[in-house]
Amino acid sequence: MLELIMVIVLMGILSAVLLPRFAARLEFEGRGFFNQTEGMIRYAQKTAIAQRRNVSVQINNTDKRICLTYQAASLDCAVNGVPEPDGGATFSKIAPDNVNFSATSTITFTALGRLTGSANVQVTVTQAGAPDAGTITVEAMTGYVH
Repeated sequence: MLELIMVIVLMGILSAVLLPRFAARLEFEGRGFFNQTEGMIRYAQKTAIAQRRNVSVQINNTDKRICLTYQAASLDCAVNGVPEPDGGATFSKIAPDNVNFSATSTITFTALGRLTGSANVQVTVTQAGAPDAGTITVEAMTGYVH
């Protein structure tokens, strides 16, 4: 009987500590999308260097989409889209419902992996209900993404 009571007490303690971590799924989705965005920007730079051509990251805050294209002038991800790493369709992601970008923007990497402009670019990914926003910085001269 004592063992049964101890098991019940331990299960109660574990559920009180671990259950809130699993309930905060939205925070994990937001952080996961931030990491995906950072990875897509890095992939765009590496693709530009490997293929020796300009590659643009299109960030559209209206439909909450990020995609990679070979054409910087259009926010249409289907036009000249960069294929996914596995060779599939256009490399494009849609943000979860509670996640937004700071603004609609375009980041274009040259064949040398640098930005086309002379200023650093910052992309802020915000999450509703989260205390802090994630900011991705792209250095103009080197294309370094952090």
